[in-house]
Formats: sequence, C-alpha cells, structure tokens
Amino acid sequence: MPATKEQLRRLMELDKFFQKGQKWKVNELLEKLSNEADIQVSERTLKYDLAYLITESHEVLQTGKVGREWFWFYNDLNYSHFKKSLLPNEFKDLTKMISTFKEWGDLPFWEEIEVMLNQFETRFSFENQTNRRLIDFQKPVSRNGNQWLKPLYEAIDKHKSIQVSYSSLRTKKKIIGNISPYLLKEYNNRWWLIGLFGKNIVNIALETIEDIQLSSLPFTKTVSFDPKTYFENVLGVTVNQGDVETIRLKVAIESVEYLRSKPINHTQKEIKEDGTELTLQVVLNTELEHIILQYGFGIEVLEPEPLRTKIAMILKKALSAYE
Repeated sequence: MPATKEQLRRLMELDKFFQKGQKWKVNELLEKLSNEADIQVSERTLKYDLAYLITESHEVLQTGKVGREWFWFYNDLNYSHFKKSLLPNEFKDLTKMISTFKEWGDLPFWEEIEVMLNQFETRFSFENQTNRRLIDFQKPVSRNGNQWLKPLYEAIDKHKSIQVSYSSLRTKKKIIGNISPYLLKEYNNRWWLIGLFGKNIVNIALETIEDIQLSSLPFTKTVSFDPKTYFENVLGVTVNQGDVETIRLKVAIESVEYLRSKPINHTQKEIKEDGTELTLQVVLNTELEHIILQYGFGIEVLEPEPLRTKIAMILKKALSAYE
C-alpha cells in the first residue's frame, strides 16, 4: 500500500500514463508529472514508484531497453491499478465504511487510515452521491490536547519513556515528570494518558499537557497494569487505592428501563424483580459519584453509608444555590 497521500497521487498519474499504451522513459515521465499534474519528484523517487507498480501489478508494468535507455510500459492496456470491479452491494457497503471512518480524523493513526481511504475512493471510483449524514459520533466541544495523540501513541507503541509537563485539573499546579506511557483512553469526550509516574500509575488529561519530550530514562514495565483488567472494577479512568465495594442503589420507577438498556457497569445486578433496587461491585471514585448525580432523584444511594452521605451533601449544596 502507498505510504503517503503524495505517493498515492503519483501512482494514480503514472497509471493513467501507462494506460495510453506508450513506452515511457524516466525523463519523459518526470516531465509529464511536472507539466500535467504539477508533481515535482526526483528520479530516485520515481524509480521507487515504478518498482512498486511492477510488484503490485504482478508485472503488468514491464521494462525494456533500447541501446542504453530503459523504458516502462503496460503489457495489458485493459489493466488499471486503480480500477477493480465491485458487486453493487460491496460498492454500497464500502461507501458507507469510508463515510463513517472519516468521522474519526483525530485518531493518532488517522494518516495511515486516510491513505487507505483515498486509495479505496480512487480505485473504486467512489462518488459522494448524497450529503446526508447517516451516522454522527459524539465529539468533544473542545479538541485541546488532540495534538498529543500521535506522539503519545508512538511512544506507547515503541516503549519510549517521556518527560511530560502538565497542569493538575484540580490544583492547577504545574507538574513535570518522567512517565512510562501505557495507554491512551477516551472517556466522557476526553482523552487521557495512563502511565507510570515514579511508583504510581497516573492518568493525565491531554488538554492539560503543555509539552512532551522523549526522556533518556528507560521505559519501565509493570505487572500491575493490564489494560484488559485494570479498569474492570472502576467507572471512568480514576483507579483509587481500595477494595471493590458493594454499592446498593434504589432506582425510581422512571429510570428502571433506562438502566436496564444502558447499565452503569458490567457488574450491575438487579436485587428486586421490578428493577427498583440494584447493586454494583466497584471501587469508589469521582466518576461513580458523577454518574449517580446525573440521575438526580432517579437514583438513591442506600449503601455504603459514606457514599450516601457524600451524595446527599452535594445535592443539598446544589439545592441551596436555588434557594
């Protein structure tokens, strides 16, 4: 697959030239690319592209020699590297796939995906037949911090330690430290970096990061972090020190069906058949409190008592603001 959009564009033009049935020398191709496609490329790069096409075309692109000069040509003029047949249903499914993928332009590996999508669109001659949006993903109001996605992704992938400068969301205090990055996690329309800072695993919101540099310190692995299980008994990204607790909740009848269709956590279990009482098995954290508060009168904490007291205190404080 072409490595970049620029190479893809060059290959598309070369494919058009060879379909004309002409035998082309390197200097002729360079001139043609420059004059007709405004593509400036070195002879070395062009020869790399030609070698790529020979392999990918299964030698439909061939070479010949007259005297000391080499030339290139297609031995099958019906061949095109970018035009393959699709069944109607395959065409329709791929069109939907491309439209959907384009919603994810902030992903750290988006550039690679974009090259693939451009190749699909060109090879199968896709046209935007409708401007209707059929799928709309929730997007954050602010995209601050998304510029760190790619360098963090690469550091995690290559096991590189990094020095991060960021500000605490709570204290606003500036922190600089060396981190072994383990995971990028999206939660509640916000990207988080999860990594080892000193002896502790921390989470850092990407919009609080001011600078990232590669560190000279070695990358540190830890058996205490497994992304498949680390967040198993928590909501969100905050993993506090403490045991898993049984959270008993009373549910208003108006909220029962909603909680059945969208459980708070995979450990959610109904205690009463009508769904008005349920339990969770999780570690207490701020995200759990936020989710409970979102339901207002729809959820009442019965146990544990410290969580019930804290939720009641927050609600009373909120009510006082309206009195």
